[in-house]
Amino acid sequence: MSPATAIAAAGEQGGPFTPTSFVYALSSTNGDVNYTISGVPAWLTASASSGTATSSSANVTFSINTAAANALTPGTYTATVSFTSANGFGTTTRTATLTVNPPRTLQVSPATAIASSGIEGGPFTPSSFAYSLSSANGNVNYTISGMPAWLSASATSGTATSTPQTVTFTVTAAANALAPGTYSSTITFTSASTFGTTTRTATLTVNPRPPQMQVSAGGLSFSGGRGGPFTPASGTFTLSAVNQNLQFAVTGLPNWLSASPASGTVTTTAQTTVTLSPSAAAATLSPGTYVATVNFVNTTNGIGNASRSVTLTVGTSSLVVQESVAGLDHAELQARTDAPLLCAPDWRVLEAPAVT
Repeated sequence: MSPATAIAAAGEQGGPFTPTSFVYALSSTNGDVNYTISGVPAWLTASASSGTATSSSANVTFSINTAAANALTPGTYTATVSFTSANGFGTTTRTATLTVNPPRTLQVSPATAIASSGIEGGPFTPSSFAYSLSSANGNVNYTISGMPAWLSASATSGTATSTPQTVTFTVTAAANALAPGTYSSTITFTSASTFGTTTRTATLTVNPRPPQMQVSAGGLSFSGGRGGPFTPASGTFTLSAVNQNLQFAVTGLPNWLSASPASGTVTTTAQTTVTLSPSAAAATLSPGTYVATVNFVNTTNGIGNASRSVTLTVGTSSLVVQESVAGLDHAELQARTDAPLLCAPDWRVLEAPAVT
């Protein structure tokens, strides 16, 4: 029987195994010999299990039984195949060995998913994610698929080896155009042949822009004599809301100033007018200049808080007279009061204390 070599095949778990077949030539000298073949393992199939050897060689082929071999776990499987001749003419053996190696596997680390978040329009954090790709038991070709438009990869295919290589995923500018919501995709790392598939979930959370308050610019000034009235009678500030409706409050008001409304809601569809007016307490103030810093507070989240200056000037009492009253000329009347004298166009006494 030839050749004298043993049967030996190897491959990864799940196959394929090489070589896939082995041929032995059986013949006899000095007459025909009947034979049988035994000891064939389940992972091996013989083209004949018995026959008659003659002076002319006859081939027996041993083939890997694919179904049985593919089901084996990693390890070395050995059997002795016996070729037994009838009538005591001897037995010949061949060793059959199948080596099942662990499969090549694509390894992706870390096991954590991709997760980024930010407000509508960006920015988003974290902005990038790095995965290390390597293989065990041999090189593995791979491809990466399933990426959404808001995510890009530094490589979409390659060869993983025992030396880890980095693939970086980065949030793209397309994310800035997304409406508020949660966007999820499954990133697939596919290895060639039967070496497995690994996935990672990618999630982008787009939050609504926070409400922001805007307050009209400038300040207000009121003036008048002691006891009032004061002009102008009131002044206004306009409040606007950007992105979302918000709540506001007016703080920092002195007792001589009132606000209406002092708190409330500002919507994105309509401005809110806050009117500031000298209060009744302003009439009790002594002559002088009073300055207040009025705060407009976004009580929803504090974005857009603003302060505005309001000034109240309280003068001395005014006396408005004509040039001469009750026999007193301007100089004489001025001597009797601490207020400046102003002449009305019609020379009519508008206000005057009793003069004796």
